[in-house]
Amino acid sequence: MPGDDQNHNARVDARDGNSIFQALGDINIRVSKRAGFVSVLAAAVGAVALYAFVLDGTEQRSGLDPQAQRSGAGGFGSTATEDPPEAAAGSGSHEPRQAPAEQWRGALKLGLDSSKELDSDPPGTAGLFGGGDISLGLLDSWQVTTGIGRTVAQWTEDGRTPGHADCAEAADAGSSTAPARPGAVLCVRTDEGRVARLVVTKVSEGMLTSIEMDAVVWEPSADAT
Repeated sequence: MPGDDQNHNARVDARDGNSIFQALGDINIRVSKRAGFVSVLAAAVGAVALYAFVLDGTEQRSGLDPQAQRSGAGGFGSTATEDPPEAAAGSGSHEPRQAPAEQWRGALKLGLDSSKELDSDPPGTAGLFGGGDISLGLLDSWQVTTGIGRTVAQWTEDGRTPGHADCAEAADAGSSTAPARPGAVLCVRTDEGRVARLVVTKVSEGMLTSIEMDAVVWEPSADAT
């Protein structure tokens, strides 16, 4: 009977709980419920893996950290935080220090019979053994010499007259003697921290040899020791 045929084409096997479908004549296809569940689960896992792959590729192309993008940092509607201009310029940046004021400027004469104290205003004569800042001495040639705790150096850069900073750097790398010849530019550091620039203008040799100089003496700088 037709009803029996239909019941025969599709029935449930009560023994193992499997569904039996008949198609194409006498060919029976047995599909396990467990296999069907596994197939559905595999399809779901594949879909999740595909979504993760596409999301990761999108994050890499955007140049953002995936964790940051998922948390909303750098996403749409967010505003990136930039360093303030002063921080970008460097917190240690500062303008050049201003040179100390000039304490004294003028013509200075230095002879064999005396030394000069450049810390006084105007520079004073310290006497032959007075221990002043600078003295005149003869080695292989006439030299400007310094007392203990002072230094002198010749400025050797042509075409530029040294200012306070130049002379301070030169004098701090100097020694106790520098040549005293016409045209020589000398930088001196006194024992009280002042810096002086001496330009030798004349050398008078004889019984009492002396030299004449155009001098500038600056007040001590804030970092002078």
